[in-house]
Amino acid sequence: MKFIRYEQADKTQIGILNQAGTDILPLSGLLPYRSYATMQELIENITGDELSQLKTALYTEAACPVVPVTQVKILPPIDKPIHDILCVGVNYRDHQKEASEALNDFKAAPKAVYFAKRAIRILGDGGEIQSRPDLDD
Repeated sequence: MKFIRYEQADKTQIGILNQAGTDILPLSGLLPYRSYATMQELIENITGDELSQLKTALYTEAACPVVPVTQVKILPPIDKPIHDILCVGVNYRDHQKEASEALNDFKAAPKAVYFAKRAIRILGDGGEIQSRPDLDD
């Protein structure tokens, strides 16, 4: 199940992508008695029963008004993280080999490489990166 945050008619919403990835099933139509304003709120509060309902709706293509992906602006799932983002780099052997061949000073680690990224705000596809030449040339 792929959750998606999107903007339509100046309103931010959360939904799930259909199996083809062409349409969004809005949570407001699938769980009309609940209102999740942010993805973080959804993560923290969604129940097992609600997840089951969403899964059933997705796989049975429940009668729910859908929104074509082409008619919305896709937003980052979480735009303001509450903590650092944990990342996994060089997480499989072929990638380790590829990295060691491409980078002279890369020493292949025997296990996955974990690192954190500090993020104040996350941009979506096509989002404008703000320049800060006063901090870094």
